[in-house]
Amino acid sequence: MSLCLTAEDYTVAWFSPLHFEASAALLMLDEHHVSPVPNRGQQLCYRFGRMGRTNVAIAFFPDGEIGIGVAGYMASEVQRDLPNVKTGLLVGVGAGIPRYGHDLRLGDVVIATPTENNSGVLGYDMVKVEPEKIVLKQWQNAPDRHIRSAMTNFRASQETPTRFKLNLQRFKGTSFPQQFVAPANVLCGSFGEQREPLFHYGCILSGNSVIKSADLRDELAREYKAIAIEMEAAGMMNTLPVAVIRGISDWANADKNDVWQGYAAATAAAAAKELLACLDGSNSISYSSPGARKRLAQRWNILVGENGSASRNVALHRTITERLATNNGVVPDSLLRGLSVEDYGS
Repeated sequence: MSLCLTAEDYTVAWFSPLHFEASAALLMLDEHHVSPVPNRGQQLCYRFGRMGRTNVAIAFFPDGEIGIGVAGYMASEVQRDLPNVKTGLLVGVGAGIPRYGHDLRLGDVVIATPTENNSGVLGYDMVKVEPEKIVLKQWQNAPDRHIRSAMTNFRASQETPTRFKLNLQRFKGTSFPQQFVAPANVLCGSFGEQREPLFHYGCILSGNSVIKSADLRDELAREYKAIAIEMEAAGMMNTLPVAVIRGISDWANADKNDVWQGYAAATAAAAAKELLACLDGSNSISYSSPGARKRLAQRWNILVGENGSASRNVALHRTITERLATNNGVVPDSLLRGLSVEDYGS
């Protein structure tokens, strides 16, 4: 029987603008939940579930609507519908920007990361192109420290490539595996030898226009050394802390097509799930909902203070430490899921 939690129990929103990107997101769920009762006036549709230890809401874009404007609307609506969502993942396909000496290929994953002169996402609709330079008219916020710390964890962990491959294996067991398999006999850019997808970090350009011109792509990229282009991030960054993860499906030139979209969506989703695991803390006392803390206190018979009070939280922390000590450092199952799963028997 599927679990039915409250809207307050979900702490991360996953945004995938296109239908095949959303299909890839759904395949990353470890557990599917019954949808909570919708809020009055709710306009968006969601699928709810768990990825690893985190309760995730996958938010669906309105069919036929993509771009910066609707992305900003999505971020605002999600925060209204799901009050404890503090982090977003924007996951899908993007166009790569080839550069000499940079081994970027179709199917690789690009993650927006702040650099010395930008926040990681640059809205190219928000610049003026002058004869000698590109002048930025508005900055996007950088991912917050929680997300940037998770990125460091993601990049530093020796287990990341292995877990990424395990996530990617999920697509081979589906009823429509060909949608998410790398196309055969198609060269990745100018490279003839095949290899596993790699992760790349840097500036991503974001705007409402689909670019199919190598000259325009290179002109926009040159000033900020961007490595990819997409169409939604600039609308979200100033509304909700968002990690932007894009699988490379084309080169934003005249040869742009849809051949690599499914595989690029799969690699992006597999990487995003691993980054989500690195975020850590969605099940900690600080990030859990009041309802989740109340359930855990009841399960462990903690009666000190009122729910949400400092004394209650201190008692919960103390009990967690004691349980870890008596369990040889292994997280007890009642704690692992008790902060997020209702009526879970420990």
